[in-house]
Amino acid sequence: MKYQLNIIGGRGKRKLKLRKDKIMGRKTKYSYYPPWSRSIKNRILQRLSFIAILSKNETWLILKTLIPYMLVLISILVSHLLFSTDDMLIFLSYIILIPIFVILKFDGRIPIGYAILLLIIAAVILTFGNEDLANQVAIYTYWLLVVGVICLTIEYIREGRRDERKPDT
Repeated sequence: MKYQLNIIGGRGKRKLKLRKDKIMGRKTKYSYYPPWSRSIKNRILQRLSFIAILSKNETWLILKTLIPYMLVLISILVSHLLFSTDDMLIFLSYIILIPIFVILKFDGRIPIGYAILLLIIAAVILTFGNEDLANQVAIYTYWLLVVGVICLTIEYIREGRRDERKPDT
């Protein structure tokens, strides 16, 4: 069976409709696949077809929401895999997140969320007896907390200045 994607709707919400086409005019009386596998195939095709119909603005919006999470994750991985012995490079790999988060106005709570997650991971690692790795993960947690608190402080100051400039109505 060949599936064709039909998009219904204008600028608002788009509905997806999958239509089965006959290949070369043949009709099949039965399928070799069980019925439950056909429904899974339809679900997968619907989810994949959603990605295909996104416009450039919608794609950018999705990427813009994922970028801060990816930046923090990249910073953690780089500091652990490349700079695990040099403390100054670990420090720089986290401090570079501050201007990125401030200039692009990303949420400062994201590094704090990662820090809490890393703190839980450090506790689990410590229970398994690997104290050196747990200490290293705790250091990453500390730097992520520093980055998050500085970003939130700058955001708080920005909002205070914005409120001062607004005249009362």
